[in-house]
This record gives sequence, C-alpha cells and structure tokens, in this order.
Amino acid sequence: MSHESPPSLENDGHRTVLCCTDETVVLYARSGRFVTQHWMDLAVADMELRPVTVLDARATPWAAPTP
Repeated sequence: MSHESPPSLENDGHRTVLCCTDETVVLYARSGRFVTQHWMDLAVADMELRPVTVLDARATPWAAPTP
C-alpha cells in the first residue's frame, strides 16, 4: 500500500494482463506468472466483461479514506 499522496499512485502497483475467457478471468504478471489469486477482487469484478477481452493495465492497491 502506498504511503504517498494520491497523484503518485501511478508509480505503485503491478503491471497486469487480464484475460477473459468463456468461463473464467485470468490475471498474469509481467513475468508471465499467474497472479489471479492475489487480485481476486479484480477477477470477480471483470467476469462481466465479454469473453476474449484482454486488458493490459497497472493494478494498484487502494483503500478508501476513512471519514
């Protein structure tokens, strides 16, 4: 988790490739290893995407500020 200000969040996180199939969503690290279990909240949320969707993005941990 970043202890820096919100504008610097682009420097944190992990490069991730997300692949949707007919049955599942799989996330890969830049090295090619499976990281779905580490980003399960992303995988579950992206199950609504169309099959054969591939996203290349930066997965960044974030927690909502407490009021």
